Amino acid sequence: MPPSFTRTLKFKVRSEAYGWLDAAAIEVNQVFNYANEASWLAATRTDLKRKWLSGFDLCNLTSGSARYFERIGADTIQRVCTEYAQKRVAAKRRPTVAPLALPGISSAALRSEIALAGQPRRTALARMDTVQSRECEASG
Repeated sequence: MPPSFTRTLKFKVRSEAYGWLDAAAIEVNQVFNYANEASWLAATRTDLKRKWLSGFDLCNLTSGSARYFERIGADTIQRVCTEYAQKRVAAKRRPTVAPLALPGISSAALRSEIALAGQPRRTALARMDTVQSRECEASG
């Protein structure tokens, strides 16, 4: 799927349209809540077929529902479903931050290394050696 982007446009909205826009926003919210509930029920099933629904699955579940909404159409419903699925996948993805637990280095040693980063090199290395020797004595 191609990467999506958001474009922000500024429009001046007449006060007569406030009611229509509020009603359309409520309908979009109902579609989003349905997608959330359907995905949650599929992910917490009691059998072995648990999975989070994709945008394709959600679009199939909501097909034909545009006739029950007065202000939004099928394209808006499908867009809400695919957007929900994309955000759901992004929420499960690991953040791209430096890991705090590196293989082979204990978290205490890493914290002390980070804390000593601003000190002179000789002092920092001497303190790192004492921290590592304490860990070796404690584990051995």
